Amino acid sequence: MSTGPNIWHPLDPSRRQIRLFHLEPSENIHDQAEGFLEIVSLDDNPRYEALSYAWGDPKITCTIKLQKVQWEVTTNLEAGLRNLRGNINEKALWIDAICIDQGSNEEKNYQVPLMKTIYTHAIIVRVWLGEGTEGSDEAMRVLDELGHGNPPRLANIRIDGRPLDMGDVGNLRDLLTRSWWRRIWVQQEFVLATRLAMHCGSRCLNHDTLSKLEVTYYEISSGWNYSTYDYTVVVEMARGLSYLQYFLATRSSYDYIAHMERSPGDVPLRMSNFLNTLCLGRDCDCTNPRDSIYGFLGLAPNDFASIVDPDYNLSIAEVFQHMAVLFIVYTNSLTLFSATVFQQKDQRSTPTWVPDWRMPAGVMSSGADNGVQQACVQQALRASKGLFNACGQRKLRFELESDSVVTLSGIILDHVGAMTAEMIREDTPNKRRIERDWRRFFDHHNQGTLKSSYLDSKSPESPYWRLLTCDIGPEDRRCKVEDRENYVIWASVETVAANEVARNFHRHFSPQSIRLFFTANGFVGTGPNAMEPGDSIYVLGGGPLPYVLRPVPDAACLNTFELVGSCYIHGVMDGQAVHGLGKHEPPLPDPNMPKTEWHDIHLV
Repeated sequence: MSTGPNIWHPLDPSRRQIRLFHLEPSENIHDQAEGFLEIVSLDDNPRYEALSYAWGDPKITCTIKLQKVQWEVTTNLEAGLRNLRGNINEKALWIDAICIDQGSNEEKNYQVPLMKTIYTHAIIVRVWLGEGTEGSDEAMRVLDELGHGNPPRLANIRIDGRPLDMGDVGNLRDLLTRSWWRRIWVQQEFVLATRLAMHCGSRCLNHDTLSKLEVTYYEISSGWNYSTYDYTVVVEMARGLSYLQYFLATRSSYDYIAHMERSPGDVPLRMSNFLNTLCLGRDCDCTNPRDSIYGFLGLAPNDFASIVDPDYNLSIAEVFQHMAVLFIVYTNSLTLFSATVFQQKDQRSTPTWVPDWRMPAGVMSSGADNGVQQACVQQALRASKGLFNACGQRKLRFELESDSVVTLSGIILDHVGAMTAEMIREDTPNKRRIERDWRRFFDHHNQGTLKSSYLDSKSPESPYWRLLTCDIGPEDRRCKVEDRENYVIWASVETVAANEVARNFHRHFSPQSIRLFFTANGFVGTGPNAMEPGDSIYVLGGGPLPYVLRPVPDAACLNTFELVGSCYIHGVMDGQAVHGLGKHEPPLPDPNMPKTEWHDIHLV
């Protein structure tokens, strides 16, 4: 894309100045798009629309006329300008590629913190999915019908009097998997908009239609006969619908977080949605890896966003580490550790305790989308929402030493023993086969040991079924005894999709990228793929979950480890390893284990 000093005149940060692109009207869609830039102050409440779009390949460009000179932009943006301009009146638009000097890090450092205000104050945000293609009009029609259904159901939609056929499903899949859905910046653009319109070619979904689509994929697909369609296409379509569902749900949760900021609230809870956003963003695309953080700042709580100063002059590793330190200190918690993905030393560019947001996550998963990319999201969220408290009342100690080493306070729980096979990715139909393998593993390693308090997997008192969902039941709460029936139904029904209880359990059981394991002294839990026999299991001060640590041989300091990841271990998730057992709590596998003292832990 073109850059040049003659187009962008300097902005005054003290006045919160931005540029607006005034797009000239044309009645002919094939006419070249043209317009001019105007500098305005956000303090003066200018009226403008904002464009949300996917840049596309920056090497494939077309020209528009900007400031009366030929200017290169990506083909997708050029098409959007031709399709969205007015026939009679010019439009004032804010468009990142045109209104920001992309070649100036200083200007980006100044403009990025204003993005939240820019999209919130726009009179409407227009989402441009791209030019119309064969089938895209029909797909937009299906979404429009869903937005007018009560409730929205695929089974109820009729196209020219007929139910959806395979072509309709494929068209919907193609529309919902366009590149816009995978771009990092578009999420905050969509969520922050006061009003929305979604365009594809000449078709448009208005704000009211989009607002009525805030339902889950399972509700949309209720009563729909899967068996009559190609399974692969249906899964891809479902993944696309899950993107739309997530975008709409994030709009709702953002409103909730905004309300919390106006009243006293719990800091970890207020940050949980932002952590969720960062984790899911690993499945999105951006040209600059720094934007895997900066591209989501508009969705962070205001007081946290105010302490994050975007700096495109820093290295990627410096940006990630700076963000990690701010997050941990701000939340006074090690919740962020659940977002780490372990890499071998020769492959990583950040310390093991710093999430590399370019890496897909790898501890837990949920929903209809790819479990590997979103694997740690739910565990990080559950930790941040206070469902677990492995460290009890032990407060965070977090000291940043030289060479990116941090010192924490920890107590050793045990060491990793036997574990199930590594799983990188498993398709949805295989979950019950995986569970049968886990059940055999559980019974084999539990049988005949001194740790009989865990019982066999078929016993009503066994914690086995809780391991499958890490003790998380419906509505993201801790499991109750009666929730065991959900597992029994799921394991027995022939078709999971046909039973609501089974579908809900199926969603919470996420074996992708985790392992079931026993410790040397008989604890049982689930942990990250990267764990190995002999790894240490620690409870850390300020850590809501236990953590898998790997000793660093020949380290300069005693008790120096790499962070492999967080884990769930049955029986110690509420501070039992720190404070002992209450009379209503299940017994530890070995109550006679020697107690150890809290000591310094160094993570590299």
